[in-house]
Amino acid sequence: MVHSEKQKLQKARAYFKFILAGLPKPVSTKYLTATEQDTWKQIIELRNTLLSIHDENSRILGLNVPEFKCFICNKPTIEDYKITKDGMTYNLCKKHFKEEWKN
Repeated sequence: MVHSEKQKLQKARAYFKFILAGLPKPVSTKYLTATEQDTWKQIIELRNTLLSIHDENSRILGLNVPEFKCFICNKPTIEDYKITKDGMTYNLCKKHFKEEWKN
């Protein structure tokens, strides 16, 4: 099967994003020092910024990228399902949003 240049670009960018998105999800930072907590927060903020920029640039390149994805399962979702934890806002799919409200 021969892939077009656009398909090759999509595949390479998707793999990069997969690796980047694989960084740990929200974890308990209560055992970290204040300096470590601040550094961890910066890491997560930079990661989220890079993921956002990556999606915007993928759209500019003509690739099909949903605007919102579930933070847990990475499926496309709508903007209405958002939660805030530890000062960070996350998009969730309907299933995970309902599960979060149970907790």
